[in-house]
Amino acid sequence: MLKIKILIPNYKYIEPNDGAKPYHVYTIHVNIFLNGNSGVYFLEKRYSDFLLLHNTVRRQYETPEFPPKRVRNTRVKVLESRRIILEQYLQIMSSLVPIPSEIVTFLNVPTHQRDCLNLWNRRDSDDLSSEESGSIDIFLNPVAAFFEDPFLDSDSNSNLSDSITRGVLDALYHS
Repeated sequence: MLKIKILIPNYKYIEPNDGAKPYHVYTIHVNIFLNGNSGVYFLEKRYSDFLLLHNTVRRQYETPEFPPKRVRNTRVKVLESRRIILEQYLQIMSSLVPIPSEIVTFLNVPTHQRDCLNLWNRRDSDDLSSEESGSIDIFLNPVAAFFEDPFLDSDSNSNLSDSITRGVLDALYHS
C-alpha cells in the first residue's frame, strides 16, 4: 500500500545577501510509506515554484483550487491562507493514480523512492479496476512538528559518542 503524507507546516521570510528582492519560502514535509518502508524528507519552495508546477500539470490534469498571486503577499493572513491551500493542492495532486511525474519531480523525491513510485504507478495504471492494485491514502490533518530536532541539542550530556549518534541518524535519514 502507498501512503503519501504532505504537510506545509510553515513559511519563512528570506532576504538574499546579493541585494535581490526578499521573498517567502514554504517548508514542505513529505512522508512516503510504500509496502512497509517509509521515507521522510523536507524541502523549501517559493510560491513561484508552485505556480510553475500548477501551470505545467493543469494542461494534463484537472487541478484543484490554486491560490492567486497577490501584490500584498507579505500579510500574515494572505501567507497563512496560501500555505493551507498549497498544502491541500499538493495532497490532492499526489493522490492521483498514477502520481504525475511533475509532482514527483517537484517534491524532489529521492531516486530510490522515485524508482519504487514508478513501479507502483505502472502497477496501478495496468489494472485500476482491481481491488488488489492497492490504495492511496492522503492525510489532511495537521500534526505537531518540531522546528529543530530535539535530539540534536548540542548542550546535552549524552553517554553515546558522537560517532554512534551520527551513524544512527545517517541510517535513519539517509538510507
